[in-house]
Amino acid sequence: MVKKQRLGEILIQEGLVNQADVDQALRTQVGGNRRLGHILVGMKLISADQLAETLSSQLGLEICDLSNSHSSEVSGVVPRYLCRRYSVLPLGFKKNNILDMAMADPCDEEAINNLEQYTGKVIQPLLARQSDIERAIPTRVPLGMKDFFSPQSNITLTRVGVGVCLAMLLFLGGFTYRYVAETTYGLSLIHI
Repeated sequence: MVKKQRLGEILIQEGLVNQADVDQALRTQVGGNRRLGHILVGMKLISADQLAETLSSQLGLEICDLSNSHSSEVSGVVPRYLCRRYSVLPLGFKKNNILDMAMADPCDEEAINNLEQYTGKVIQPLLARQSDIERAIPTRVPLGMKDFFSPQSNITLTRVGVGVCLAMLLFLGGFTYRYVAETTYGLSLIHI
């Protein structure tokens, strides 16, 4: 049985990172379920494209060409906010309730499980470059109501709402202060 190389080992062999970099990323990873490759990209030690090439080598998967792999029947199956959250793009339906899904990380079990629950389909992960997925999402995934009421949108809407409320409170406070000052000053002139 051939032992599958770990991502860190492959990156070191290819000279993209050194052992100290991998060790630091692994210490950062402790206590969470984040993927090593994404941590290394976040640390700016490798690019997302280098990660895709390395995953391709590690998993024995070809990087799929998104320009030739899209069916219009899947648009809207997964909302934009989930596509962005998991760096995925639905590509097409297959027999037996299977949905081909381009993924920047086809080993992301949390994303696969959540997408299977959301769609009711069995996800067939296909490796794709994150940059290709990000470029394709706005053109292939329609913006829907679920995107406006997603957790990410709710945070933004809450911040905007709080900002508007604070501005209104400041305006109302200033207006009230001015009214009280004018009323008090006007009353004191009458009593003189």
